[in-house]
Amino acid sequence: MSKVSVIIRTKNEEVWISSCLNSILNQTYKNFQIVVVDNQSNDLTLKILENFHLKVVNYAPTDGKYLPGEALNIGIREASDASYFVFISA
Repeated sequence: MSKVSVIIRTKNEEVWISSCLNSILNQTYKNFQIVVVDNQSNDLTLKILENFHLKVVNYAPTDGKYLPGEALNIGIREASDASYFVFISA
């Protein structure tokens, strides 16, 4: 089986992040890792993420301008040994 890295972009996703992660974790395919790229959440998103086994990367956009592609590229760099990538927003 090939390893998959699931890259999730977040910013203030306290309402949806648990459902998103539980949906991913309940898949039958289990050879994956989850990398969350958080864009400076100031709600309970980061606290909720502590309840899951995953990697969290903090993202502070350059010049304050959010660039979705930049966030995804950061997630890719932080992933390890992945053959495939899945991108999702919480």
